[in-house]
Amino acid sequence: MKMIKEINLEAYVWLMKNDLDKWTLHRDGGRRWGMLTTNSFESFNGLLKSARGLPVTAMVRLTYNKIVNRFVTRSKFVNQLVQQKQQWMPKPFKIIEDNKKKSQCHTLINYHQQKENIFEVQTHIHHGRCGNKHIVNASQGKCQCGKWQSYHILCSHAIKGFEKIGYQAWEHMAPEFSVRSYKKAYSGQFNPLDGEKYWHDSPFLMIANKKYLRKVGVNKITRIHNEMDVPASTLTRKCSTCKQIGHDRRNCPSRARNASYSGSS
Repeated sequence: MKMIKEINLEAYVWLMKNDLDKWTLHRDGGRRWGMLTTNSFESFNGLLKSARGLPVTAMVRLTYNKIVNRFVTRSKFVNQLVQQKQQWMPKPFKIIEDNKKKSQCHTLINYHQQKENIFEVQTHIHHGRCGNKHIVNASQGKCQCGKWQSYHILCSHAIKGFEKIGYQAWEHMAPEFSVRSYKKAYSGQFNPLDGEKYWHDSPFLMIANKKYLRKVGVNKITRIHNEMDVPASTLTRKCSTCKQIGHDRRNCPSRARNASYSGSS
């Protein structure tokens, strides 16, 4: 939010007028799950992009066939994981393993084995950075960094605290990340669609609108680019002239002002 405020004050003011639980992860009450919800929706949206602009029957067939192929492919993949006796999906498994490595550099300041199981963890100081303290409440499933609540996967601070009291990180993993849940999600059955010969007669006549027919050749992308197309590295890069983020010296506002002053003089 500090970065947004520095780049565009109006955007910051507009965002702060909206309820945080409508657009932020740390205030959504655990309703959005990142890779389990948003990423899944985007995955299916990308799958169905090729169905746009087609006749209705072709659109239905293409949509149906692509979804069936997706289910068949994912079912084969999860069956391989079951045969390999994998308990967790590869992505969350890798995140946990990476967080375990990070936890080795943390320091557990104090802990006490009460009903609450509260830990105070300090991150490793590197080149004058980090060294932050985070409070972990194992009983409530919360960490002060907010990652455990937002992503539903143990952060490195929680893993460090659990190691001291003999808890395994996998004991606190959400079951939605398990191979069993993934297999259940892609266990649906599909029946083949009948051919046009067996369709019932339509009670109405469909007339194509020639205005929307696709023309011969490659269709140009007409989507307007916005801030979502700007990579994160560009937003965090500092200008070598004014030391502000969001632009570089080639389009620096101060450089443009200096050029106008010199021209006027």
